[in-house]
Parts: sequence; C-alpha cells; structure tokens
Amino acid sequence: MRNRLFGIVLVLVGACSGGHKGLTYRAACQSIGDATCARQAQCSPPAMQNCAQQFVQTCCAGFPNCDQEIADQGAQAALDKCLSDLKTVSCADLEAGNYPASCQ
Repeated sequence: MRNRLFGIVLVLVGACSGGHKGLTYRAACQSIGDATCARQAQCSPPAMQNCAQQFVQTCCAGFPNCDQEIADQGAQAALDKCLSDLKTVSCADLEAGNYPASCQ
C-alpha cells in the first residue's frame, strides 16, 4: 500500500516540476508523508514508527536533488488540496491504495 502512495507522490510532485518560491521536493514529500502517516495512525493505530521519515526517504529517492525548489506556480495549491483531501480519505480507501484524485 505504501509503495502505491509513493508513486502518487512522485506523480503529484513530478507534475509540478516545472515556482512556488521556497517549496522544495523534500518539503512536499514531508508534508504528504506527515498527512498520510497521521491518517494511517487514525485508521489503524499504532502508527508505524518513523513512518514520515521513511516516506520522505522513499519519495526523495525519485528526485536527483530533493532540495531543489519546485518551479511550477501551481505546486503549492496542488499540494494544499492533496493534504486537505488526505485528512478525510476513508480508511478503507487508504488501505486499498485508493487515494484522493487531488493526490494523483
């Protein structure tokens, strides 16, 4: 299940790779990882130890320079929508790997 989400993160962030000043791939990966891990903890406690850290490591592995700024002007808005939607995704959908459309 987590591997599917990593792919979605790469698509979401990669689609924005063209600049919201200051938003880096690492920051986007961290934000999505935090939101995903928080929702997973609500759905099936206890939360996986180091969930967000592992998420960021896997997510950043897809980018040559994860500290590079994302150049797309719509990146922050896309990220914000995904984060908002992750808070309310059903536990069944999260477990099945069915993530919000805004995260794809």
